[in-house]
Parts: sequence; structure tokens; C-alpha cells
Amino acid sequence: MQEGTANTVLTATADIIEDTISTYANASFLANALGQSAVGNLKLAGSGVAAGATIDLMIAYNDSAGDINIADITFKNTTGGAVTDTSQLHLVHSVDLVHLVGTTGVGAMDAANIHFI
Repeated sequence: MQEGTANTVLTATADIIEDTISTYANASFLANALGQSAVGNLKLAGSGVAAGATIDLMIAYNDSAGDINIADITFKNTTGGAVTDTSQLHLVHSVDLVHLVGTTGVGAMDAANIHFI
């Protein structure tokens, strides 16, 4: 799990990204924010996404009710070269996979209370 704020450079080993930039109504609003430079974008580690390649990001975020959602956001690089910034990628698909009700927010999520298998 890695926490991300606008312009955060993500590590190559992050399983789930914890977005603490804002609250979002759903995965579509989160994806829209990821596409905005200096607002909700994240920066990918290393050489980024190759031209023509797609990536899936698993992102935990708070919704407007204070519950936690985990979304799968798919981006495609439609540029002619590798890019590292989500604001330079084309959104393909966004969907909420998990909705956790009655939680204390993404700030309370860490390796001690989430088991990755």
C-alpha cells in the first residue's frame, strides 16, 4: 500500500494506492482527477508506461459518505513515447470493485489490517 497525493511518485511495488487527495463520489470521479495535472495525478515509477501499453491501477479512496472504495482504473498510453504521469494517459475504464461501509477512512488502511495474497 502506498499513499498518494497530487504528483506523488509511486513505487514499483505498490499493490494498492491509497488516494488521500480528496473524496470522490465514485470511480469515474477518481479517474477524472487522476487525469488532471497537479490536481489528482500520480507519477509512475521507472520508465512509466510504454507507448501503446495499458495499465491497471488499484486505488483505495474515501467516498463522500466517508466509506472506503477500492477502484480498478485502466489507462492506455496513446502517445508516441513512454509517459510516467497519469494526466498524460487515456482513460479506458474505471469501476469500483469494493465498497467498505462503516470504516474510518483510507488513512486507517495499512499492512496491519489488509492482507494481500
